[in-house]
Amino acid sequence: MGVTFEIFSFPDGEALLKEYPGRLDLLLLDIAMPKVDGLTAARRIRRDDPDVVLLFISSVTQYAVQGYSVEALDFIVKPVSYMGLKIRLDRALARIRQSRPRMIEVRNADGLFKLSAMDILYVETFRHRIVIHTRERALPAEKSMQSFEKELSGLPFFRCHTSFLVNLRFVDKISGSDLFIGDQAISISRYRRRELLEAWAAYLGDGI
Repeated sequence: MGVTFEIFSFPDGEALLKEYPGRLDLLLLDIAMPKVDGLTAARRIRRDDPDVVLLFISSVTQYAVQGYSVEALDFIVKPVSYMGLKIRLDRALARIRQSRPRMIEVRNADGLFKLSAMDILYVETFRHRIVIHTRERALPAEKSMQSFEKELSGLPFFRCHTSFLVNLRFVDKISGSDLFIGDQAISISRYRRRELLEAWAAYLGDGI
């Protein structure tokens, strides 16, 4: 499937800062630029646009570590190959799609609700009923766990137990047979613990 882009270009870092068009999905920045270098420009842009995906381009690999300070997704070393660029753009597009809110519909005895998938901490089966836990409330839902898994596919959710589908974004710790979202302990199936650890590590490590 093709992807349509609206592209903006800037001659240097100073022009980028002066003419930054507001919220962007993706920003490719050369580090060595006149007037204002790429790292400095990225730090200033991060203040107003915390969600833009950053890809740095440079012939000097020692700058890669500094990309952590502005949460860059990746670092492309010159000369830039087609395949190297394609791989990183694919990752960037996946990150952009993941960060966009996916709305899901929830029906229960009180009516029909819509909520952002990324506001969900975890989904639980409790006494043969489904309960969606968010920061604000616990919301009963007339839907199966399998339906939730299908709707949330492609997002960082993991079925760590028959009774729990968790948002890896909110996992604070994994210890023994439990994972923790804040102070809430959630059971991990011993058959799924290794996959959970791999999925969580991949989620945390999806950066430079």
